[in-house]
Amino acid sequence: MVLAAQIAEDPWIAWLQAQQVLAQVVYDDPASPQRPEIEDTSDRNWTPEMQRAWPPFIMGVSELWLGLIAEYQQDPELPKDALARYQALSDTLDQLWRHQGGHALIHHLSAIFAYREVDIIRRETFRF
Repeated sequence: MVLAAQIAEDPWIAWLQAQQVLAQVVYDDPASPQRPEIEDTSDRNWTPEMQRAWPPFIMGVSELWLGLIAEYQQDPELPKDALARYQALSDTLDQLWRHQGGHALIHHLSAIFAYREVDIIRRETFRF
């Protein structure tokens, strides 16, 4: 079965929409994709080199994120209710980011680029 059809028929998706947690599911028509190359999903303002290099990076980040969720969702103390469970996992991951993201992720990403300066636009709140 095509992934788009599996998503459209998934009862969990329908339930989330009925609960007004999920507004809509949007994806390209597989028969005529709007962005046929994987790098086409990158920011169009980036250089072509950054666009082509982005997909493996974000796939690794996605694997990290899903791995953390898999680890933390094993906690027997998590609520059984789906939305409460989601909120508890989200809160846990927020705390993990706040306390370990700086070293585990930002520091090591900076190391890849030999700790060179980076332009950060600061507004009211400092976030990456």
